[in-house]
Amino acid sequence: MTKPSTDPSAPEAALAVALEAGLRAAITHLNQGNIDAAASYAAALIGRYPMHPAVCQLSAQIALQRGDATLARRHIAQGLSLRPDHLPSLLIAGRAALADDAPAEALPHLLRACALSGNALEPSYLACVARLQVGAADAVTELGLLIQRAPGFAPAWIELAETMRKGGELQAALAALDRAIALDGNSARAHFQRGKVLHALGRKAEAADAFASAVSLEPRSREARLNLAIAQQELGGLGAAQATLEALVGAHPQDYDGWIQLGRVRQDRRDLPGAQAALRSALACRPDAAPAAVNLGIVLQEAGQPDAALAAYAHAYRVAPDTFGRIAQALCSGPRGRLWADLGALRALLASLGSPGNPGSTQD
Repeated sequence: MTKPSTDPSAPEAALAVALEAGLRAAITHLNQGNIDAAASYAAALIGRYPMHPAVCQLSAQIALQRGDATLARRHIAQGLSLRPDHLPSLLIAGRAALADDAPAEALPHLLRACALSGNALEPSYLACVARLQVGAADAVTELGLLIQRAPGFAPAWIELAETMRKGGELQAALAALDRAIALDGNSARAHFQRGKVLHALGRKAEAADAFASAVSLEPRSREARLNLAIAQQELGGLGAAQATLEALVGAHPQDYDGWIQLGRVRQDRRDLPGAQAALRSALACRPDAAPAAVNLGIVLQEAGQPDAALAAYAHAYRVAPDTFGRIAQALCSGPRGRLWADLGALRALLASLGSPGNPGSTQD
């Protein structure tokens, strides 16, 4: 299918036809789940018709689905400047602001959507979410009223459960999540939140099952995979945890949490070269992450590379001096440890070695 013409000399009627064809193609790809193709059409459209409200709305929707909430907010702000009370655009603006961790900016859009829609379910629910996130005094009350009005609406039960979990009411949160799953068993978020509650209750095997259900329903969820791996590791399933984490970092190569957890699992499995590689990847994601540098030092020390270990420890000490106690303990531990009677001398050595660079890169 031909993308919309960008020739400024094209007749107005031809441009209108091209606009309609481009919008239709982008929407078709979006509905088919081909987000990259939809984004390609949207980019061509926004370049040619930056002031067209439908193009702005579509571009915002696609950006939001691709996880770029900041870009979505920019596109939808332009669209709302052209049609301020357009209900779908207000909902996209609210969702984008929530995804961008800006609930206070989402709330006005969502309250306006409530007013325009006669407090329809979707804007009312999203407004409740924004209220909860900004800590509004009436947030829980409004959520309770919404559940009374629509007891079969699973997302509201999930939101109630999360509020209860944060308040320490774990059994009540679990009951709310069971209700949500009974209403919508295909909600990955409900299974994920249930896993968090079960884990907090110490029911780790059930938590792992819940996280696994969330991953099967939403394979792209890095949070679900990470929590599944942690539960698997705690249950002693190191091989399963490693496979889960390798899938996670394969899909999200810049995921610091995934890499450092993979390093820990490989270390537990005595795969010291693999642990080193994972921890270096974690540091590539976050060069100033002291925990990854300390863990790398421990692994290098276990591998019989004391000088490289000291370089890693020095890097950790440079970026976070409060890690000194753990470093000193690690240096004295294990069969390859070193005893430092003069901690002042150790501090001076770490400070002298702690220059920016690739920690632990020297070999013995």
